[in-house]
Amino acid sequence: RTIRALDWDASGTRIATASFDGTTAIWLARVLSAKTFGLYLFFFAWYLVCEKGEEWECVSTLEGHENEVKSVAWNPAGAMLATCGRDKTVWIWEMQPDHEFECVSVLQGHSQ
Repeated sequence: RTIRALDWDASGTRIATASFDGTTAIWLARVLSAKTFGLYLFFFAWYLVCEKGEEWECVSTLEGHENEVKSVAWNPAGAMLATCGRDKTVWIWEMQPDHEFECVSVLQGHSQ
């Protein structure tokens, strides 16, 4: 999956990535780092590898947009995530226990 955009949460321990395949991935840091340089597949799980060898594990994949997700943004508290897609919708996601996310609203009405 090609990544179009990403956003760090306020704590710096999670990243949300927006993808051209219509999904949003949530990445959790095993060891915190501020700069990443690679993405690889290991035992069927996606990981980001950081500059000093730290790992980020993909802990959740959010689906719902009809096509590419163009942008993602965490709220300041890190409990909510907004995604917007080429389908002209904005999805509001609420974080649940165990890195699960529930869509609490789909905003429509954009014409472009």
